[in-house]
Amino acid sequence: MRIAKTVLTFLSAFAVTALPTVAVQAFDCVETTCGQMHSCAEAHYKLTVCHHTKRDADSDGIPCEELCGKDMATYLARVKAQAPADAPAVAKGKSGPGLGFVAPAEAAPVAPSANAPKFSCAGKRKCAEMNSCDEAKFYLNSCGAKSLDGDHDGVPCNSLCR
Repeated sequence: MRIAKTVLTFLSAFAVTALPTVAVQAFDCVETTCGQMHSCAEAHYKLTVCHHTKRDADSDGIPCEELCGKDMATYLARVKAQAPADAPAVAKGKSGPGLGFVAPAEAAPVAPSANAPKFSCAGKRKCAEMNSCDEAKFYLNSCGAKSLDGDHDGVPCNSLCR
């Protein structure tokens, strides 16, 4: 009985430590730095809903430029591409141009889009041309864009795929 209990304890501990860690986006108003954020959508939420204006250091309306890009078109495309369907309070047309968020208490449930983005090998070869980690993974794995994985670790565009 004692041996079985020890084995069970060992297996339980192994199962917990063997689980992969998953990056969770924080769509909340806890103060975080750009380096702690996992997506442009998260940075956008913190800027527009939480009013964490420190995330937009140069006051150009684009938070965390290493995540969101340096121009408005890239920023808006990344927010749209990266906003999960179940993110609290996804609301189109609010909080500035394109896609915005409202506070969770004000949000209506969002149904997943039937027109989910579909990717094709359209000649993109640089991380700056990608709008989401999913798109970068598609280009790396399906289109052979090896240039997206500069450190050869199997993860493309480290700035998008945190």
